[in-house]
Amino acid sequence: MMAEIYSRLCENVKTTDFSLVELLQCPTIKQVAKILENQPYTLDKRVLKVARIMKIDGRNLYDASYTQHSLSYLQQLYPDNYSYNIPISFRICGELSIQNIQNAFNFLLQCQQALRTNLPIVDGKVYQQVSNSKQCKFTFKDVSDLMDTNQQQLDSDVLYPAAQHPFNLESDPLFN
Repeated sequence: MMAEIYSRLCENVKTTDFSLVELLQCPTIKQVAKILENQPYTLDKRVLKVARIMKIDGRNLYDASYTQHSLSYLQQLYPDNYSYNIPISFRICGELSIQNIQNAFNFLLQCQQALRTNLPIVDGKVYQQVSNSKQCKFTFKDVSDLMDTNQQQLDSDVLYPAAQHPFNLESDPLFN
């Protein structure tokens, strides 16, 4: 890890007297910063270009991050893989307003751009596309008749089969 940090420092910040040994002797980022402050250096102009996320030609497309590229690549290799799905269930006792739950999730969706982001591939390149608005589409299943069933059995009968549907990162909402 430290070797990678050192490599990136050397690549992006041109210093004259900074060694990997000095980096390894710094237990905190603050101490690394102090060493760099005392070094004559020039900042590589490429760093400034990478730091900005540029919008692509008004198409609401942005350059995808390294992680997003990786996820898209994995989906292309294994389109039926659902290993990133995280099934979760809650047992709620009492009255439940389905409309209020749907409104809460829609509010969350509007506040969090990451939940409205898809990864389309345009001309062979992965981009991130943030939708201005999306609505949650819920499928509710009343399992009140199964209340005597233990939670583990209920999860294996209802929740896990529903979680075995892969997301299409290019078009599907990122939660279901």
